Amino acid sequence: MAKRGEEASYISYDEAVRIILSQRWTQIDSEEVAVSDAIGKISVTDVYCGKNVPEYNRSAVDGYATRSEITENASESKPVKIWSQSRGTGEQKPVIPVSTGDTLPENTDSVIMFEDTVQVGSDIFALRSVRPWENISLKGEDLRNDSVIIKAGSRIDPENLAAAFACRISRIRVYRDIILAVLSTGDEIVSGKVPNYTQPLILSYFSMPFLRTVDAGVVGDTEEDITDRIIRTLETCNVLVVTGGSGPGKHDLVREILGSMGIPLFQGIKIKPGRTVSAFNVGGKLVLSVSGLPVAAIVSVEALLWPFLEIMIGYRKRRVFVMAKVEGTVNADPGIRSYVKVKLKFSDQGYVCSPLRVSGSGILSTLLESSGTLTIEEGTEGINNGETVKVELNGVK
Repeated sequence: MAKRGEEASYISYDEAVRIILSQRWTQIDSEEVAVSDAIGKISVTDVYCGKNVPEYNRSAVDGYATRSEITENASESKPVKIWSQSRGTGEQKPVIPVSTGDTLPENTDSVIMFEDTVQVGSDIFALRSVRPWENISLKGEDLRNDSVIIKAGSRIDPENLAAAFACRISRIRVYRDIILAVLSTGDEIVSGKVPNYTQPLILSYFSMPFLRTVDAGVVGDTEEDITDRIIRTLETCNVLVVTGGSGPGKHDLVREILGSMGIPLFQGIKIKPGRTVSAFNVGGKLVLSVSGLPVAAIVSVEALLWPFLEIMIGYRKRRVFVMAKVEGTVNADPGIRSYVKVKLKFSDQGYVCSPLRVSGSGILSTLLESSGTLTIEEGTEGINNGETVKVELNGVK
């Protein structure tokens, strides 16, 4: 546990983010890839359609392309003849069979569906009237030349992929995968006395198509082993998270080692759980020293990683919130930004959230049982029973 003097040196969450944003970091490289390989990646720039979609006026149904005025007043009780084989072609308006997607024939302005017509002998009758441009997909009505189909910094999803193909775009510039390495430290883990479950939790929790997580292994509490592993890991990753050794204990060497290798940005921030997190700029790469306890580790990494990715590649984490009434009272420490795991249930009055009342930063049950997270800002003294709050849902990537 942090000592009182050390806690006094902790900075606010907003100040921690400001410091990270002010640093010079090694830029993330980009590459041009085939559209089919871009799914899940982050686009470097806005991608414009560059053409009209559809590229021409086309039929949206199977039917007869014709002039709308010749169907005027048509109904099932009073069909209107729109084509007669006995008349010459030049004596009547065009009635041309088309399939869905066909180019609209010249001198037509609508399509009447086959099921809205009836053929008697060689004559065709309309059973309903159609308006001008009815059943027509007009040129550029879906996407235009200047339509942005992928925004810079956004993740490329299946709908973006479909739009790119529709616009006949073959290649897209994306950021190369960001590599997040996770190194665990601690004699107790190396010996097997304590199972190493925080490391696989972080690796799986943050794994995304554009964010590749890498297991950097486990080392004991010796300066030589920790230093050597950090140096080797930083050669191949963009961000390094080191679990264990983040506090002021006798065997907690990580902060001291990282401080000698790079620029210490801060040591401890006013968040709960995860307040012992420290950040360093080592050769232009972000290194986070976090608690070896699972909940504290996840909270602290998440609190700092997403702002970092926003400045590096423009990506903003997708978040889904619901409004819920609090069942019970939630106390908050003055000046501390608290992340409270809650369990949601639905009632006749809407969502109700129950804070999971546990102590400590290593309680796995809070992750197993929670539906979302309630964030209590620094200036809030607590949440009263029945108060409506905003809960961020778990599992959104």
